[in-house]
Amino acid sequence: MKNTVVIKIGSNSLLDERGNISQTFLQRVVDVVRGFQNRGKLPLLVLSGAVAVGTSDAPTLTSYGARAGRGQLIISAFMYQLGLATGVKFGQFLLSRQDIIERNRYMTLQKTFHECLTAGITPLINENDATSSSETHDFIDNDQLATIVGVVIGAESIFLFTNVAGVFRTAPDNNTNHDQTPITCITDVNKELMSLHLGKKSLAGRGGMESKLRSARLASFVGITTYILNGRILEHALEIIDGEKCRGTVCLPWPQPISLTDRSRRLIVSHTSSASIKIDVGAMGALRQRKSLLAVGVTHVYGTFESDDSVEIIDHENRPVALGVSALSSTDLGKIIVTKERPFNIEVVHADNLILFPL
Repeated sequence: MKNTVVIKIGSNSLLDERGNISQTFLQRVVDVVRGFQNRGKLPLLVLSGAVAVGTSDAPTLTSYGARAGRGQLIISAFMYQLGLATGVKFGQFLLSRQDIIERNRYMTLQKTFHECLTAGITPLINENDATSSSETHDFIDNDQLATIVGVVIGAESIFLFTNVAGVFRTAPDNNTNHDQTPITCITDVNKELMSLHLGKKSLAGRGGMESKLRSARLASFVGITTYILNGRILEHALEIIDGEKCRGTVCLPWPQPISLTDRSRRLIVSHTSSASIKIDVGAMGALRQRKSLLAVGVTHVYGTFESDDSVEIIDHENRPVALGVSALSSTDLGKIIVTKERPFNIEVVHADNLILFPL
């Protein structure tokens, strides 16, 4: 959808020094949303922090879901009141995996996004953590959720705000003499991802810099620009729209991005697993010829997944080369590839369920 942008703000940015929700910061968020609208953009806002806010407000709650439910209400109430005073209307979206992988729900979500944006209503988005647990999540983190939203709506750009100033060659909190200046521009996200030492995740959330680059890589493959910026200077996103130089890191789209049909778009966003299947050179050649992936070409399985899950496929050098819907679970596939004589004709991913990444 033309002129759409996705803004993702993490838990660390949302909380003050005492761990409480910062109303001052939320006002700045609303002001930035308004700034995008004044510039002719249609923003969607992915706002983390429900569990952290719920934990701070109701420390006697013991379950992850209960804390998320309480925190989400508090965040939504603040956003409604601040939006009312600023002239920004929000519509609440709490998403689950089924909203993405089930075709009818996916199409309904896409249609509802369009209707809200056309009416000047900014979607306020988070994972439906009230039905999750601390061990199981429908999405890897909200960096991935923001990218999924961007692909669903066909966004022009995604702004991922974090607690550091961008992507660094080494973790910026290291006491080293290495370069502590953020990388200004990344033209090949996958190459950069494999070469960087990315540091630890932030304390209040699930995501880290590796997650942000993985999300940026997927966005780049489908033609979306991703900005990784310091959450303390939200207003810099508006300066970028106004033509100023990025003071964080911009991840550029792939020169020849994947052309997405409705089906391939849904297949890409259904990839909510961090698992991957490693293949040999022969299997890689078969995929490039638009053939199915057979078990005989699989050398390793990383992580866990069920049959009909979308998983990443990596080559012998650990480079991601495709996404595919696996016909087998990780357990069943793992048993097959350790046998001495692998059955040749067991299909892991059918050719119709594969999306190849650009070379």
